[in-house]
Amino acid sequence: MKRFSIFFILFFFIFLTISVVKKISFWNDSWLIYSEIKSNFTDHTESALQNTSNQNISTKDYQNNNIDNLPINSPSVANINTNNSNDNTPPSLPYKINNPAPFIIQAPLGNWDQLHEEACEETSLLIAHYFLEKKKIILSKEAEEAIQKLSSYTKNVFPKKDDLTIEELKIIAEKFFNHQNWKIINNPDILTIKRELSRGNIIIAPMAGRELHNPFYKNPGPLYHMLIISGYDENKKIFITQDPGTKKGKDFPYPFEKIMVSLHDFPGQKEKIKEGEKRILIVFSEQ
Repeated sequence: MKRFSIFFILFFFIFLTISVVKKISFWNDSWLIYSEIKSNFTDHTESALQNTSNQNISTKDYQNNNIDNLPINSPSVANINTNNSNDNTPPSLPYKINNPAPFIIQAPLGNWDQLHEEACEETSLLIAHYFLEKKKIILSKEAEEAIQKLSSYTKNVFPKKDDLTIEELKIIAEKFFNHQNWKIINNPDILTIKRELSRGNIIIAPMAGRELHNPFYKNPGPLYHMLIISGYDENKKIFITQDPGTKKGKDFPYPFEKIMVSLHDFPGQKEKIKEGEKRILIVFSEQ
């Protein structure tokens, strides 16, 4: 009898424990479902508020066709006629885009000698060329041979220069690859860059390299650098780049303002890089 009582008590305790665990599990699941519904509701609410805010376009901007002052992704932009048949600016910019530019590091075989330390211009040009060729994967050996060949050609055209301005790089693109009609833009702003990217173009950008503060550069980083801007993410406020200065440079994100502050063309001396003009080279996706 005593043994039966102990068994009964033990059975009752196990039953009670299982019941409690099930209730706890039920309430945990309920809380998770509630949290998910609340999160989705909040997201939809924020999206609705953002759309409402985007529609608050001033009458003056609308009447004057001042697109620069219109908010990104505004539904009203599509209804505006700029009366300019040569302007193919997308009426509404996407929130995120990354054009398919391949990544190449400027030292494909890991040999960071003098030639490769100075090869960011040639490598950026190669990335742009392969982008136009719609080539997505470039093997290290092929990239090394192409950089060597292009660097040698550049030395013949500009024999006394280790660093190229964006204008000089454009000349090499025309002479070596026969890429014509690329466009240099002076003093671009963030919206100008995003517009070009939204058209499917990519951008070659000269930089004050140390202002980028890339943690993967060899310290202290290059005074003068060049990279490709291939996309942007409006929500994260970043430009997406193909940065040949590091093996981790594929789709490397830089904040909008970081790119704009670092943007400087070569002024003739590396030590004066911050005095360089702000210029970019547009590589048109359709030649």
